[in-house]
Amino acid sequence: MKSLVRHSAMFFLRVFAGLAVMLLLFQSCMIYHPRGYEESFIQASGAEPLRYRTSQGEQVSWIRNPGGAGMVWLVFAGNGTRALDLVSYFNRVPDFENDVFVHVDYPAYGRCEGRPSPAAISESIRNVLPTLAKRLDLKPEALQPRLRVFGHSLGAAAALIAMDEEHIDRGVLIAPFSSMKSMARLRVGWPLCELLHHRFDNEAVISSLQARGGCHLEVIHGTADEVIPQAQSEALAAKFPDVIAYHVVDGAFHNHILTSDRDLVFKSMAAVR
Repeated sequence: MKSLVRHSAMFFLRVFAGLAVMLLLFQSCMIYHPRGYEESFIQASGAEPLRYRTSQGEQVSWIRNPGGAGMVWLVFAGNGTRALDLVSYFNRVPDFENDVFVHVDYPAYGRCEGRPSPAAISESIRNVLPTLAKRLDLKPEALQPRLRVFGHSLGAAAALIAMDEEHIDRGVLIAPFSSMKSMARLRVGWPLCELLHHRFDNEAVISSLQARGGCHLEVIHGTADEVIPQAQSEALAAKFPDVIAYHVVDGAFHNHILTSDRDLVFKSMAAVR
């Protein structure tokens, strides 16, 4: 009997160790899904490249309507979406025709070199802004009050990093998680979630924004989200009612939410202009 218990314990220990090694080795592949661009797709987008460098190598983000005198939106897509995939989403919207849209690709996505991580994404955001100010012929202090953020899914975490580090006061988040660790706990449980090293923490960043004061977030989440449970946004909204205006879209899925209620999305964008 003791031998059976010992063998069973060793079996489960080996399984656990194997899972741990898999999570450590392939964690990035589970979180990020980068893809490149065909030249024809870039041409069809009508966006211009913004080239800059980070420790990851050359980065390329994209700007549309650089002559606009309105808000300057930093747009961050989800983990399986390229920046230019969202360009058409904001085209031909009358209320935003005078706004500038900057679609930020993460390292390894699109035409960007390197590997994605919270630190690499943060560095990319820091480095794109001087290039953007130069492209718009603005001093950084003139650009800063015009900045707004828009982020979907993982892009919501990138958008919050931009808000926190660049002192941006307003933004729209679609289907954010409360933290990457909370998502890991849902997917692989404890203690394997402790192995996470891509620790995006939206709750901590919003807490920082609240302490700074004067920040406003419009948060939208679908009740049928199959990737990030609606409860994640609900918890953020409950904890930060002075910062977050929370909107629920009944029956909306994770990616579908961008098209299932576009009017709500654009209304939320107008609320933070």
